[in-house]
Amino acid sequence: MMQFGVVGVGAEWERFRLALAKLRRPTRISAVYDPVTARAEQWARSCESEYVTGLRALASRHDVDAILLMDCGWRSRVALDLFADSGKPVLIACWLPASRMTFERLHENAAFAGVPFMPAMWRRFSPAALRVQELFAIELGLPQRITIDLRGRLDERAIPRLAGWLDYCRNFFKVYPETASLVSQPDGSDRVTALRIERPARQSRPAASGQPATVTETLLLLSDEPVDSVRTLLARRLAESATGLPLSLQPDETAQRIAIDCELGQALLTSRHDIEWQRRGEDVIREYLPTERTEEELMLDLFCRRAVGGLIPIADYSDISNAVAMIEAAAEPSSSF
Repeated sequence: MMQFGVVGVGAEWERFRLALAKLRRPTRISAVYDPVTARAEQWARSCESEYVTGLRALASRHDVDAILLMDCGWRSRVALDLFADSGKPVLIACWLPASRMTFERLHENAAFAGVPFMPAMWRRFSPAALRVQELFAIELGLPQRITIDLRGRLDERAIPRLAGWLDYCRNFFKVYPETASLVSQPDGSDRVTALRIERPARQSRPAASGQPATVTETLLLLSDEPVDSVRTLLARRLAESATGLPLSLQPDETAQRIAIDCELGQALLTSRHDIEWQRRGEDVIREYLPTERTEEELMLDLFCRRAVGGLIPIADYSDISNAVAMIEAAAEPSSSF
């Protein structure tokens, strides 16, 4: 049985609590900590677990195998250091207010201690994202270009949101980028500023598209504003993200238009559950996937398998550090990575 300690019992915890009940493996909440004592005590009673008075007390408990870090305010980085020292694997559902160097240090500390730190990268596990990866293998060939329309969304959550989408695309391409830049892209009658990421191409079927591609490309369409204005705004959002309060890593519930060009066809994702795809020259096929397992169930299952000693790959803070590095490069006038 996996025994969990829970840190923070807000909205993120509610989503994971429902998913825990659906896991195929037996689990138990052994201890709960929240900065708001009354709230923590209430949840501890409802889970038939114990309320603990601090992070150090939670880290030292022998009946806690792993930690679900939903939110603990500005103390999140201190909490992760405590859990690494105590050998507790951690699933992290909040975006830490930290610089790229801090993300790198967290990753190195976890790797040195041999403790999995798994940020909850929701977008990797949406039903449409998992289905399109199946289609890459059996119908469409490898992705060559991904375009995601994110215009009008450069608010205080811009950096967590962009990092999530960059991780989403890298998870499809399976290779790290070579360049990152802000560019003006024609889009009908508008001039759209896009974050462009280029990577070395992989080609499973060299003869399928004539000349082999030299790069694969991610285009995140950010704004109808000029490049210089977007660059200034990104730099400000990077500073705010590194020094502000923790934010949720949960993706937006609104539909995103994601167009993917592949070796043998195209796919269009318009929500977490909706996908349209076609092989080149053939009819469009539409799929709706409302009954698939939730992102929380999939992440918890993956986390449990890794926490008990499995070697299955998971997201870690090197993935977040890499995504932030791409955003930093795009925010620099030199546009280098």
